[in-house]
Amino acid sequence: MTGSERNEAYRAAWASFYSSQHVRTILRRTTANPRGRPGTTLSMLLGFWLMIAFEDVHPLEGGAFRRKSRRDRRLTLRRESPFTFYPRYFCETAVKAWRYWSVYRAWTTILKEVLAAPDRASYTDLAVASPSEDEFEVLDLYPRHQRRRGSTGTQAPQRFRRLPELGRGYGGSAVGQRSGPSIVLISGAGALAIGERSGDQEVVFMPPSKHGNLVA
Repeated sequence: MTGSERNEAYRAAWASFYSSQHVRTILRRTTANPRGRPGTTLSMLLGFWLMIAFEDVHPLEGGAFRRKSRRDRRLTLRRESPFTFYPRYFCETAVKAWRYWSVYRAWTTILKEVLAAPDRASYTDLAVASPSEDEFEVLDLYPRHQRRRGSTGTQAPQRFRRLPELGRGYGGSAVGQRSGPSIVLISGAGALAIGERSGDQEVVFMPPSKHGNLVA
C-alpha cells in the first residue's frame, strides 16, 4: 500500500464513521440508553469530524478557529502584504464557519428527529442487542472463526459458550477468547492481571467498565 492509498483509506474510514446515517445510528443508541447523553455525544461527534473534514488536522490538535499570524513565515519566504494576508485569512475563516454551521444544523436536525421518535427508548440493533442462544449459529463472525481456525461442526461455538464459566468466582464474566494458546478476557472486580493460566488457556482479568464488558 502506497502512502496515498493509506491516506485515502484513512479518510474513507473517517467519512464512513461520521456519515449522517451512522451519526443517526449513534444518537439512537445513545438515546435508548437510560444514562445516555445525546447532546454531549453530538458535541463530541462534531468536534472530531469538523477538524478532520475542514481543518485537515487530528481532532486533538484542533480548535474552534485556526489562528494565523502574518509574521509567522519561513526564513526563505518573504512576509506577505497585510492587504493580501488579512482578506484571505478572514475569507477562509468565514467559509469554514459556514461549513461548521451547515454540519451543525444538519446533525442537530437529526438529533431532534431521534429525540422525537416514538420508539426512541426501545431502539436496538445488532451491535447493542442482548446476547441470544442462537447467536453463535446466526452471526457471521463465528462461522468465519471456524473456517479460519480449521474448526468443524460446533467446536468453536462450544468453546465460546464455556467462557462465562471461567468468569465465575471472579465477579465477572469472560467475554472473549483467542484459540491457540488462547486468550480470555474476564471482566471482574479485581485489578488487571495478565499471564495467569487455567489449563491451556491464558486468562486476562480486567476491572469492570462503566461502559460495559470489553469484547475481544
